[in-house]
Amino acid sequence: MIDLTDTPQDDLADLATSKQIGERLNARFPGYLWAVHCQWQQGIAIVRNLSVSAKYGYVIHILKVWSASEMDRQADKAGGEILERYRLNRAGIDFDQYDAHPVDHAGLLIGDTAR
Repeated sequence: MIDLTDTPQDDLADLATSKQIGERLNARFPGYLWAVHCQWQQGIAIVRNLSVSAKYGYVIHILKVWSASEMDRQADKAGGEILERYRLNRAGIDFDQYDAHPVDHAGLLIGDTAR
């Protein structure tokens, strides 16, 4: 039987990994509001861009990542994929583009979430 209760070490690993991914996203894609939720027990980190949607995100399988440079590469891939789905600038937020982006009835940005 697997014990799914978090230990203090798990909490520290969650925090450290979330911090590493979040700092990479902020450096690589500045201006966007990134959120990272790491769950070592489940082996995943969920990346969301709250500037566009809290509903959709990207999952990084952190147990398959064996180095800090690979984690950075996975963070870049996650951030780029999310921005691509909404056709937003990867170099950093462009407020004119962001403000002109189509929104749905709830005021949320419309992206290509069907892919």
